[in-house]
Amino acid sequence: MLNYDLVGEDINFSSISYAKDACETDIAVAQNAREANSTKAKAVLMKATFVDAPKTIIYCYDDITQAMVRACSALIYEGLLEDYSIPTSYKKQGDYFIGKNVQIGHSCTIQPGACIGNNVIIEDNCVIGPNVTIGSGTIIKKNIVIGANSVIGADSFFHYADEKGFLVPFVGVGNVFIGANTNIGANTIIQRGTLSCTKIDSDCVIGNNVDIGHDVKIGKNCKIVSLTGIAGNVVIGNRVTIYGHSSVANHVVIEDDVIVMGRTAVTKSIKKGYVVSGPWGRDHLAEKKMFAKINKMFKEKER
Repeated sequence: MLNYDLVGEDINFSSISYAKDACETDIAVAQNAREANSTKAKAVLMKATFVDAPKTIIYCYDDITQAMVRACSALIYEGLLEDYSIPTSYKKQGDYFIGKNVQIGHSCTIQPGACIGNNVIIEDNCVIGPNVTIGSGTIIKKNIVIGANSVIGADSFFHYADEKGFLVPFVGVGNVFIGANTNIGANTIIQRGTLSCTKIDSDCVIGNNVDIGHDVKIGKNCKIVSLTGIAGNVVIGNRVTIYGHSSVANHVVIEDDVIVMGRTAVTKSIKKGYVVSGPWGRDHLAEKKMFAKINKMFKEKER
């Protein structure tokens, strides 16, 4: 179907994922030979290069993002993946709207105007606020509160250039998982995974007007304060606090027990236990000393 070259044995597979997230039965999308060697998957989709590993390699000759989307389209065609680009056909149920095959647990409150997509699972004791949209395939564990007007499982903000150089959107084939006892504020957007699951683990607090990108992984007991933006494929450990008006760049890894002060731009990975601040996400104390020196310099000039 794809007209790509295959080197290795024929194998069975069930899905597609990024190399770092892939399991044995996935097709792993690899950017280079290092990712192809390290992934758990037995089959790898990548640009033509030498790989010294016992893998089945699917070599593509167009851009790797185009190849990834083409492979997803083929898997959707074969019925192995859901096509989330198809709009949900809702049915009115009381004051809210619901898709197909939805499971709602005991003692849940679904407030007026909420829209729940196909194949959504909502476990016991959850509160879904007014006008909340929950995208198809989303899994919401017990004791979750979602504030008004939030969108859980929005289309992945992922674009690729076609053969003519035009940007084409791809809504993603992944879903969203929200762990137990998590509180999500109003007007927050959590994107579905492009390939994998966008995951927020248990006991987290997500503020108002937070944007969490596609394929993000957030650990347990994390606090993300209002007006924070987290780009795609970010990995955040346990007990991390990100204060308001902060931003986190693509593919950054923030390890356990990190504190990101308000109005910080995190552009590179942060080791365990660090406190960072400022426009370059540097050590907080070093940043304070630098600004103290700058203030002192300006005061001396004013004299």
